[in-house]
Amino acid sequence: MMGIVCNLLLGFVEARSDKETVKKVLNEAGLSGKDFRSEKIYTEEEWQVLLDATIKVLGVDRDIGERMFAEYAVGVMADKFGAFFRSSDTALDLLRKVPKIHLDLPGSMGAMTKEKIKLVVDEENKLVYHYCSPNRLCTFLKVLTEQVFNYYNEIGYGIEETQCMKDGAEYCEIVITSK
Repeated sequence: MMGIVCNLLLGFVEARSDKETVKKVLNEAGLSGKDFRSEKIYTEEEWQVLLDATIKVLGVDRDIGERMFAEYAVGVMADKFGAFFRSSDTALDLLRKVPKIHLDLPGSMGAMTKEKIKLVVDEENKLVYHYCSPNRLCTFLKVLTEQVFNYYNEIGYGIEETQCMKDGAEYCEIVITSK
């Protein structure tokens, strides 16, 4: 996981609570004093303990935690990576770019990452992602998708997870439709 995402999570904690809560999260994760460098790739294990500690310290369940983080993240990403948003006319235009962004952004910083999101269907009004990651952030991905539609003030969309790793599937399949 890129350090920029770790920092985004810690920024979410601080925005929701305060700097002391960030310290509690880092302590709970066994990462006290850790400074995440945005351009560096951290292990899946470090990300997972950081996310688990966030969920525990905030006192919410995993799906609610992922939802809250995704709702926060889109606004920050629109500020930090506004060119991606501005270069897309619709939510589906931006969502088509997500798998490539997920691979290219780390590459632009000299890091390599595994392909976790594949666009397997790309039609005019329908996208299908296959998402496979030990992080199991499918709720985050679905809510992030909702928030992208909200960003573009688009209504009449659908997001359905037809299979899920959390239920034993090989990958999560997320079907996105738009009018």
